[in-house]
Amino acid sequence: MDLDIILRSKKPAITNDIANDPRTKHTEWAVRERLKSFAGYQLIHDNQVAGVLALFSKKKLSPADFELL
Repeated sequence: MDLDIILRSKKPAITNDIANDPRTKHTEWAVRERLKSFAGYQLIHDNQVAGVLALFSKKKLSPADFELL
């Protein structure tokens, strides 16, 4: 997944089809590792972006999983 997109858009990026998501930068790696899902969220501190929380999973995540993050 392109973390720069998350930083620029100020919106989370979530998918349960990482291998076919056009935002995925390293599709071959995702397929090789059997990854299914991705969730990426901005980390904000004092109204400034401190980084991105990124989670890759080998299982499909539920809406509740995404909300928990």
